[in-house]
Amino acid sequence: MNFYLIGMDHRTASSELRDKAFKNRYRLELFCKDFLLGQAGVLFTCNRIELYGVCRDQSESIEILNKSKDAFPEIFENVYLKKDTYETLLHVLRLACGLESQIPFESQIVEQLRSWIKRSTIPEVLKIKLSFVLDLAEDIRSTYGIDGLKKDIVDFALENIQQRIGSLNGKRLLVIGTGKVAELISRKDLKNTHLIFVARKRNARALNLSRKAKGELLSFDDIPKMFNEVDAVVSATSSPHYIIKIGMLFNLKRNRNMPLYIYDLAAPKDVHPEVFKLNNVRVYDVAEMSLSIDNYRQEMSCTIKKVNSLIESGAWLNAGEGDVSKDQSRIKAELVSV
Repeated sequence: MNFYLIGMDHRTASSELRDKAFKNRYRLELFCKDFLLGQAGVLFTCNRIELYGVCRDQSESIEILNKSKDAFPEIFENVYLKKDTYETLLHVLRLACGLESQIPFESQIVEQLRSWIKRSTIPEVLKIKLSFVLDLAEDIRSTYGIDGLKKDIVDFALENIQQRIGSLNGKRLLVIGTGKVAELISRKDLKNTHLIFVARKRNARALNLSRKAKGELLSFDDIPKMFNEVDAVVSATSSPHYIIKIGMLFNLKRNRNMPLYIYDLAAPKDVHPEVFKLNNVRVYDVAEMSLSIDNYRQEMSCTIKKVNSLIESGAWLNAGEGDVSKDQSRIKAELVSV
């Protein structure tokens, strides 16, 4: 038995290509169910798409990669392959520790992975082993105080908004969607910012988020009107279609004190390309925060090196004591035993 993964992420594929993969989500899931006979599943996060599966051996994983490219030539051209169990599970360990994230040590990743494992159609043997790896990752995160860092994409977006409109005190922020980004915003200390949550579906969750943040809840139909009343918009839905279209902005006041700033943090994108042409609207995505994220990565470089060394050596299994080579063999044996 052999585990493998085929994937793309923020480092190996453009946002346009990842958006295309996200829009083919149901085709990819059907491919896993029918063509791969339920022996694989697809992980979708904000900046990666990875297909995890079980096969006989490494040669079969390469065959599956080639068949995947034949089935999805428009999106599988430049994917990476972890062709054996050790490579695959070590990648998951790095991912869960936050080393593979666009924002180092992202706090939400373990929660996302556990949720995906629980609802995924991947074989039970793979679920068990992935859960074991997540337990290892949580030990590492605890050892180095990683979860205490709490830096996430919303922090960078809010910092960027403040650079443009000044302090958020007394400002009105429209939040579209009820997923990860909306949840993170609801947890931030934004007591003097008026938060307005909007969701087309899952209104119960939207209501809970608005109550938690002591904000306001409106219906999706109110969005065009709200564009005239808010200072900035953060949109992060899971819709496969554009949510913010140019027609929704035709009545935007021309005499606003400043442009309407829209931050599109969705995958695939929420904002239609036509909106970019409006003179009194500015649309930004994660790429806009790339310099700030790069600076943060530099700040975290020492911790990144330590965690990298820890994972590569396996020495953390004995709290840094003992024979490193034996520890490395031990973690490898644990990962590959199925």
